[in-house]
Formats: sequence, C-alpha cells, structure tokens
Amino acid sequence: MKILIDAFGIVNETTGVGQYSLQLLSALSEIDTKNEYYICLQKKLNNHHPIFNLRNKNNFTFMEDNISAIGPKKQFFYYRLLSKNRFKFDLLHSLNSELPLYCNIKRIVTFHDLKYLKYPYFLNKFSTIKAKYLKYTMKKGAEKANKIIAVSRSTKKDIIDLLGINGEKIEVIYEASNIGLYSPKNEGILNSDILKKYAIQKPYFLYVGEKRPHKNLEGLIKAFAIYKEKYDSRNSSLVLTGKKYSTYHEYMIIAERLGVKDNLIFTGFIPEKYLKTIYSEAEILLLLSFYEGFGIPILEAMECGIPVITSNISSMPEVAGEAALLVDPNNIQEIAEKMYNIINSKILRGQLIESGYKRVKQFSWIETAKQTLKVYDEIFRQ
Repeated sequence: MKILIDAFGIVNETTGVGQYSLQLLSALSEIDTKNEYYICLQKKLNNHHPIFNLRNKNNFTFMEDNISAIGPKKQFFYYRLLSKNRFKFDLLHSLNSELPLYCNIKRIVTFHDLKYLKYPYFLNKFSTIKAKYLKYTMKKGAEKANKIIAVSRSTKKDIIDLLGINGEKIEVIYEASNIGLYSPKNEGILNSDILKKYAIQKPYFLYVGEKRPHKNLEGLIKAFAIYKEKYDSRNSSLVLTGKKYSTYHEYMIIAERLGVKDNLIFTGFIPEKYLKTIYSEAEILLLLSFYEGFGIPILEAMECGIPVITSNISSMPEVAGEAALLVDPNNIQEIAEKMYNIINSKILRGQLIESGYKRVKQFSWIETAKQTLKVYDEIFRQ
C-alpha cells in the first residue's frame, strides 16, 4: 500500500495530537517495512525534531508544506495533491480530526475529541466562526471516511451523539504513555539540576498540559489554595507546565487573589528529555479537566511512579481505571481533601503507585500501531 498520512498536527513544542502523530508513526516504522508511507509535515518544523529520525526508514517519505493543522488552506492543499492522484496513493489517514472533503481515495480519520463542538465557548472571541467551520468539516469528513479511529470510548460516544455517525464505522484505538520512550536517566544531569533549571522547589504538585479553558486551571488553583490554607505544613508549590498562552496571566491574578501567587510555578514548555524528572519528583499529578479526548498525562504520571487525581467525567475514568482517585472537577473542596489524603497516608500513596504501574502496562504504542495497521489492511481490501 501507498499510505498518505496527514501529520500537520506535529509542531515543534509537541503536545496532544502532535504526540499521538509522532508516537504512532514511530511505532509503525518499527512494525511495518512493507507499506510505503508519505508523511505530510509543516515546513517550519525544527530539523532536530524527533519525527525526522524516521528519515532513515526506506519506506518513509516526507512531504513538507506551509500548512496549519486545521483550516481551509489544508483543504486546498489536498485538493491539488489528490484531485488526479498522480502519486497513486491507496489511502489517506488524517491524524488530526479533519479530512479533505474532495478526493477519490479511501480515507481514515482519527478523532481525538470534540470539545469545541460540545463546548464552543471554550473557543475565544472567534468561537462562532471556528465552531461552525469545525462542525462542518468534521461532520462531512466523518461521513465521507471509510473508517473513523476514536482514541477512547468517550470520544466514540461524542462522535455518535454530536455528528450522528453509525457506531459500527468507529474503531476505538487507545493511545499510550510517551515517557517510557525516553531515556530513564538524563546522562550527566542530576534531577536536582533539572528542577533548578525550571526554578522548581520540592515538594510540589504537578499539572501537565496546555492553558486552555477545558483544562479547568482556575478550579485547580482554587483547590490548591484550599489545600494550602487547611492542610499544608511543608510550603508546597503547584507546578504548571506547558506553553504559556496569553491567558495564563489571568491565572496569576486568580492566584494572587487567593494568596498563593508565590507558590505557583509556570515552567513553560518542557522538552521530553526533562519531563520524566519533573513527573517523578512531584507529589501528585492533578488533571482536573472538564473534558479530555484521552488524557496521556495520566499514564505518564503512573509510569513515573506518582499518584494521580483526575476528573470523574469524560475519558479520564476510562484511562485511569481504578489506579487513580477520581473527583468532581467542580468540587474544589473534594479535590483539596483528596490531595491531603494522599499526602497524609503512605499506604494510600503506595497503593496508587502500585496500581498505576500495573495500569500503564495495559497501554502500548506498538499495540496502537498494530491495531491501526489492521484498519489500513481492512479498508484497503474493501
């Protein structure tokens, strides 16, 4: 097969869709040397990006262009590329929820989440226009796709409910932890030096992700403030990693009002080679989102041996299983109490860590790749 892969979602500071794209392609390169892969990437990617480690694979070819992950410009790109299919592609797999609407080859699309359709107010002042565009392209793409891959049962349910797609067309294929793919040790660099690099002092609670409305950072900061006031005797900090969007200043204002501004640490984006240390030295991972398509940080934290507190809604219970403490993301008092329960009980902490190690082993990028390749074969033979 000649397989065209839309990997425009891979960016320099890789999170979310970009991580899925990178790890899926890397795993496919390990298990499949027969099929030919043509990977569409953004031209502005750094030459040292790990995706380019696949350049030495004989069956991988890169096609670079100045195209964003989602938007009308990508539709025109694919129309030009596929209208006559001069490259004789057998199928296209879009890794980022949007398919070209006009092409004559078989199509597969991965849906990570439908948060902006379910909660359009999570978008900014352009929410109305962007939500309409996304709903149109996602619905049309889902209808035209030969197969849809959903990263969780929760996402599959949203596709059925919000887009009206028959569930038989949707295959659930889980993601996995990324942390195990990196060196367990940072050669020549002590954990303490990495913490110092990002001005992190122990003990600290950890959040990993972007600063977007559905991540519920306001609720997280409020819960942390309650914990500080009622339970904290060790001058704990709250570390928030990820790209600093302009709205992060709003969270500093909230923290100042609650009296915990000096205990908040915004690190900005942390490269993968340091992230394992940031996880492993933390007290607890706090992922209290209102919505997640999957929730990779849950598994990353478990693999690094720290307890997890996460929301009891959306996909998060599906990923965490019984290996995390689940909370109502709107109940900040409950969140603070769960934080205290873990800190105050070595037995509970140990149980969560042990359960987390077992849970994360149930997810694998190689298995993700095998199941995805099975979908390719199935669609190709139709």
